[in-house]
Parts: sequence; structure tokens; C-alpha cells
Amino acid sequence: MAIGIMPLTRKKVLAACILLMTAALLLGLLGILASSLNPNEHAKALEKTTIDVAGLHPGSAIRQRTAFGDVWVYHRTPEQIAWLRENSAARPADWLPHDAFQLPTSVDKTLRSVSDEYFVFIVDGRDDKIYLEEGPVGSPYTCYEFQPFGSRVSVAAKLEFFGGFRCDAGHWQQIVFDLSGRSNIDWIWPLRIPHYRISDSEIEVSRRELFARSE
Repeated sequence: MAIGIMPLTRKKVLAACILLMTAALLLGLLGILASSLNPNEHAKALEKTTIDVAGLHPGSAIRQRTAFGDVWVYHRTPEQIAWLRENSAARPADWLPHDAFQLPTSVDKTLRSVSDEYFVFIVDGRDDKIYLEEGPVGSPYTCYEFQPFGSRVSVAAKLEFFGGFRCDAGHWQQIVFDLSGRSNIDWIWPLRIPHYRISDSEIEVSRRELFARSE
């Protein structure tokens, strides 16, 4: 009798294995379908990021890497804000470079920010380097080091910045951006401003229209 039972038992085990594999495959397909119908956390992370600025003191900066670029936030001091408003108005019109990408409508055109206190911008950061926008002459440039500073610095003849960011571009002359994102070299485009909103101690940055070109 044992000889007749063994083949039957093997058939049952094989059938059970096939049933389990089929169920696992169906569950996997259902999971893929559900994720395509409902945006998951990964998809949301590709569209926006939230930065906690509760501990960001005036005169300091924070950098956060996201799926769509490196977001920087600088907390301006009252003295830096006053300097920007006074000196931006005093600069000649041909010194203020044209924005390569559209500014969000909520941004103050002088400070290039939504609020006076926080300067928010985004750059392409890869391999511990910063890749900045090409200038109108079509020449890209790379920052091997990109560091914030908070003091008054002379960046050209009769031109001083009160806080900003230094870009070490290797064989290039040193590129310096003030706290509105404009540089000491008139043909280099300003730092790119993303869409963002500030609530309490958080800044939510969106990828929306990030690459819309200016007219």
C-alpha cells in the first residue's frame, strides 16, 4: 500500500507549491498596480522636500540633498537684509544679471526670496561638487568647493558683499554670490530660486516649474 501512497503525496506537495507561488505572484502584481494608482512616499519625495529650520540661527546656512537637487537655506541677519535692500537698489541696471529660470510669483524681486529672513535656492550637487547654471555665453562652470560666509567681503573694485556663498571654480576667478543669489561676475546667472513656502519652523520646497525658462 505504501508504494501507491507516495506518488499521491508528492503530487499534493507539488500542487501546494504551485498554488503558493501563484498566490505570491498575484500579490506582487497587485502591489505594483496599487502603487501605480496611489502615489507612494517615494513618489512624493521626488516632488517636494521639507527642511526644518528651527535651529538655524541668523548668519548660518543649511544644505539638504533631495531627489531634484541640493537645497540651501541661509538665515539672514537684520543687518544683511538692510544691506541687500540698500545696495541692490544702488547697483547699475546692467550689473543685475537676468534670471535664466522663472522666479516664483511670490518672490520679492530685490531679495529674491519669499521672506526677508530666509534665502532659499537650489543647485545641482553631485560627487561632492556643485554644478551651477551655464551663463549666457554658454560656458558651464563647476564649484569644487561651495561655502557660505557671513562677514563683509570685497569681491571686486568698489563692490562689497555682506554675506553670501563662495564658489571655488578651479582655474576660473573666484565666483562669489551675495545673499540674493547674484554674483560678482555680471554674465553669470543668479542662483536658481525654487517654489517654496514657509510655515512655522519648516520650509517646504517643491519641484514644480523648477526648470521653466525665463522669456
